Amino acid sequence: TPTFAPPVAGPPLDHVEVHYPPNLTGKSGRDFEKVVDKIYKNDFDAALRELDKFEDKYGQREETIDLRDQLNRVPRQPERDDE
Repeated sequence: TPTFAPPVAGPPLDHVEVHYPPNLTGKSGRDFEKVVDKIYKNDFDAALRELDKFEDKYGQREETIDLRDQLNRVPRQPERDDE
């Protein structure tokens, strides 16, 4: 099992660059698309949950580690309290 160095945390990001892991199959490709779909919807917490599921099934890859680092650095919108 390959191990990767943890990413170095950097400043907050204003966008996310997605790099697809190589050698995705039909099933793994569809599973990774679930992550990408959440990113396009700006639902970064849900994207992290989908990324967790992807890595649980297929393992960590350099691309998923980089993506996780980016998702953790994207500022979240504060919860609105519509009272």
